[in-house]
Amino acid sequence: MRNRLRNRFREREFQVFHGLAAHCRKTHDPRTHGWSPVRKKDDRPTIADVARQALVSKATVSHVLNSTRFVEEATRQRVLQAIAELGYRPNSIARSLTTKRTGTIGVVISDAANHFFGELLRGVEDALADSNYGLIVCNTDEVLQREARYLDLLLRQQVEGIIAAATSQSWRVLSEAETRRTPIVFVDRTFEGMGGIFVGVDNVGGAYYGTRHLIEAGHRQIGIIAGFQR
Repeated sequence: MRNRLRNRFREREFQVFHGLAAHCRKTHDPRTHGWSPVRKKDDRPTIADVARQALVSKATVSHVLNSTRFVEEATRQRVLQAIAELGYRPNSIARSLTTKRTGTIGVVISDAANHFFGELLRGVEDALADSNYGLIVCNTDEVLQREARYLDLLLRQQVEGIIAAATSQSWRVLSEAETRRTPIVFVDRTFEGMGGIFVGVDNVGGAYYGTRHLIEAGHRQIGIIAGFQR
């Protein structure tokens, strides 16, 4: 009983101390005719701010955010309320330094105005919808220098995978180590000697079998309608 009372007293003392500290950091806001915390204009709330307002440790806030440990419902709701009031968002950059994961996928397309790539992006987003991954889209517009720059950008951003409609063989500069760290899937087109997985239509095979069918049917004057070729 004595230990229980001592623990309750210490918890109450902790709450009073942080309540006073929070009060000292407040100033009058003429816009709201009330009191609001002093914050710099560009100062974003941190996990420490959330912990301070919710009267818990930073570890407890982390457990609430990541569901890594059981937290009593009353405490959990207090943390969530502090997060909402402060407008706190976890720092994904800091998290990636710890987890070695960025939660992002890069997509490189050659023509954003092409309906095919619009459908491709829709499919990628649908596939990622339940995986909590973000998407970085790069449009090369068939410019080789831009494609090389985007490739370097995605690797520096440490995306966890790349889906690419390659414009050139510049992707061959990737070392084996880089392709092990960042898996690449090529779509729509590929080049001889390029590694990685390819997903696309066999245009050459389709043209061959279509032409052969027309010839076997007795046709000799055969035309083809294709899209714009650069």
